[in-house]
Parts: sequence; structure tokens; C-alpha cells
Amino acid sequence: MIKEVQIEHFGIDFGTTNIAIGGLIVDSDAKKAFRVLYGEDGVPFPSIVAVKYDYEKGRPTGKFGRKVKTQVSTMQEEGYRIIKSIKTVLGNDELKYEIGPESLTSQDIATVLVKAIKKELQKQPIRQVKVEEATIAVPVDFSSKQRMELCKAFERAGIKVNKIVSESVAAYIRNRDSVQALSNVMVFDWGGGTLDISLLKVEKGKVFEEATIGWKVAGDKIDETIAEFVHNQFVKNSQYNIKTAFKDLSIKDRTKLLAECEKAKITFSDEEETEIPATISMLDYCGEKKVFYKLEYRDFSAKINKIVSKAILSIDSILKKANKELIDLDAIIMVGGSSNLLPLKKVMIEEFQNKHKIKIVYPEKPQWSVAEGAAIIDSIDCQYQLNQDISVVMNDRSVYPVIPKGSKIPFDGESITFGIVDNATSANFIIADDKDNILSTLVMPAKGFMGEYFSVKGKIGNDLVAVISITGNKMMKTVGEKQTEINQLSYYCDISDIEDFTFEIQK
Repeated sequence: MIKEVQIEHFGIDFGTTNIAIGGLIVDSDAKKAFRVLYGEDGVPFPSIVAVKYDYEKGRPTGKFGRKVKTQVSTMQEEGYRIIKSIKTVLGNDELKYEIGPESLTSQDIATVLVKAIKKELQKQPIRQVKVEEATIAVPVDFSSKQRMELCKAFERAGIKVNKIVSESVAAYIRNRDSVQALSNVMVFDWGGGTLDISLLKVEKGKVFEEATIGWKVAGDKIDETIAEFVHNQFVKNSQYNIKTAFKDLSIKDRTKLLAECEKAKITFSDEEETEIPATISMLDYCGEKKVFYKLEYRDFSAKINKIVSKAILSIDSILKKANKELIDLDAIIMVGGSSNLLPLKKVMIEEFQNKHKIKIVYPEKPQWSVAEGAAIIDSIDCQYQLNQDISVVMNDRSVYPVIPKGSKIPFDGESITFGIVDNATSANFIIADDKDNILSTLVMPAKGFMGEYFSVKGKIGNDLVAVISITGNKMMKTVGEKQTEINQLSYYCDISDIEDFTFEIQK
């Protein structure tokens, strides 16, 4: 029985294909923390959402989860609009979804999805789960607009976003015990929609992201590759009279086939299951009452080997990007559902671990590693800090830091006053980093009066986006404010406080 005094911290990995939610129930009295993983049928929640307008309530309503994923055609017949991955289109102002009398933005759809997830968690069979605050993990290349819109969607759904963290740092923190004392750690995050690889440098309680790369090919593409192979076996089988090409399959048939192939893929992630063929069996498929096929592991492996090989080549690409060699790499943490594929495991163990002596870490539940790491971050004072100066460039080319290196996030700085040269009709502000890279420019109108000045203020929110605001002084009637957002800055995560995290984490 879980006591009410215990606090549950939530971490959410808002993925392209799946949404993993990890809970960490901290019992301060017992000095223990209990892990809880939330999902459906032993896997994370699918990111797909079905939305339609509820005319009685006067607002859009949504459903999500495996029921939507496996019954797309039925949901469409019921008047639902199906959106597979709202994460990929966040920040796109031009994209609109016509739902009943309303035209919804991607942020609106994300809000509907988060509300549906929140409602589903409240119906958990063992206990009612109320998510009011959480830490969210996002890819490093998530734009400032995407981060802000995702935060806004969660807040509109009634969930306060305590922090936004990068997926790679969250995965590292979850698996830190396995790589402790190692300095150069790679996170290989292969999920349903993308492959994201990050190279981390760990020094004196700080985690630096040295390089990242991404590839938009992952588990969904593997499912589709296997599905096309299996469908062609049905077409070639004289037992069946199937004349439809794979690319012309109906939504109903395609959905059923992809679901079966995903099951086979999961089955083949267990080495003990490779000796037995995975059974693909469906009713009412392409006009046939029942179809049946036994997928051998050797065929499965042969079909996906090309995709796996390209994924492995990405390791070489990120090392080149960071100007490093394999010999510099200490460990690779494998997370995401597709990281469990046996053809990939075989290469990782034989090539990287045995040959190059790189430690390969396979978490017990790789699909939840990022979410669990985010939950740990949510439970402690594990802060991001800026790893560069953000400065105003002066007339003599010297710089004045507005947000200094080492600033803790969130950061809300004090206003800094800058005067201008008499008779100037404008004030040109150049914002640069400590490597003389220009990050942004702002031009403010001026009157050329004596005593005219501008106030500059820097701020960084939990979305890791810097905002520089410039305001003219009221006395000289140059009132006005402009601001600029700066994304893709260099941060590091200070994890020194993890040493003080003495709770024993249990399942």
C-alpha cells in the first residue's frame, strides 16, 4: 500500500511514435524510491491520437492508445481525425486541423493528447494516478518554438512542466550506475520514429553534450519493411487470391498487418524466441477470411540488416563530428525500443564491446530509460547551466555578458542599462556568444536626446530558450520593447547533487 505522504515524481518521454511515462515514488522516511512504469500491454503508450468535436460539451475531445492504433479505420468511420505524431509538426503555424467548427493548431492537438493521457492515468487499476507536475525529455534539436508549444500544451492540460531536459542526459542519469567513472559516453536512442545519437562528456559532476545527430528511420520503418515482405508472401501463396499490392492496401488491412509485424519484431528481441517462427495470423484480410504465415528469424534479420547497418554507421558519423575516434569512447547506452533488435545487438557486442573494448549497456526496460531518467531529475536539484556567455557587443568590439556562463536555469537576470551616442537615430544591439558568433541582432529606434538609454535583460526558462529583451526609457519618449529568442545554446547538466541521492531505488 502506497502512503499518501509519499511523493511521486513523473518523467515523460514525449516520443515520435510512443510516449513513455516513468514514476518515482519517493518515501523519505524509509529512504527508498519505487519505480513505476506507465504504458499499455507492457509497452509505452502510442503517440497516435484520435480527435473529434463533442457538440454536447462544445469542445474537441480525444482518444489515444493501442485502441486507436489498431482500429484506425473504425475510428475514422466514427468521425475521428487521426493524427499519428503531433510531436513532429509542433511549431508549424501554417498547419491547421479542421475539427468540427474549429480550426486547431498542432499545440491544440497536443493539448488534447496530453489531456487524454492524464485521464487514462487516473483510471489505472491499482490506484488513481494524478499527474500535476512533470519533467519532460525532448531531443536536443527540438526548436525553441517546439519546446514552448509542448510546455504550453502540458500546462493547458493541467500539468506544470518543472523542467525540460534532453533525452540523452535523462538516459545517462537513469543508467549512471552502469557507466560511473567513465568520461566519454554515447547514448544510442533508437525508438519508433527516429534514431538520436548523442556524445556526452562527463567531468566533475557535469554532463556536457558534445555532439548529436539524428536519422528519421527507426522502428516504424522496420515494421513497414517486414510488413511488405509478409504481404508479398501472401500474394505469392496459391492458397490465397490476393491481388492488391502492398502500397495499395486499405487502411484497415495495413493497420492489422503492421500490428502483427510489430508483435513479431518484439518477439524476435528475445534470443530464446529466434528458433521458433513468429506467427502472422489475420482474419478478413484483403478479401480472405483468414491468412497465416510463419516468419522465420533468418528472413526477418535479412530484411532489416540494411537498416541496421546504416544505423551503426551513424556512430562513425557522430565521432567524426566531435573529432573523436572509437578508442576515445568508453561506453554506449542503448535505449529506445528498437535498440533491442538482435541483429543490432550482435554487432554491438561483437564489434564494439569485444573488439574495441567499449562497454555496451542494455537497460532492463530500454523504452522507459529516458522517462525514468527524467523522473529522477524531477526528484532532485539537478540543474542545467549555461556553458557559454551571451553578451552585447560594444562599439569597441568588447563584450558585456547579459547572461553569464554558468548561469543556473531557470535564469531571470537584472536589467542592464546602455546609453547611446548623441544624435543617433537608432541603437543597434548585437548579441554574440563567447566564440564571437553572432546569435541575434535588434535595432531600436532612438531620438538622439541626451540621457537616452536602453535596458537590456536576459532570461532563460525551463524550456532552455534564452530571451533577450530591450526596452527604451520612458523619460525620453523612446518607449518600446523588442525581444529575440536564442535557441541551440550550449548547456551542461550539473549532476553533482546525485551523489546526495541516497534513496535505494526499487522496482
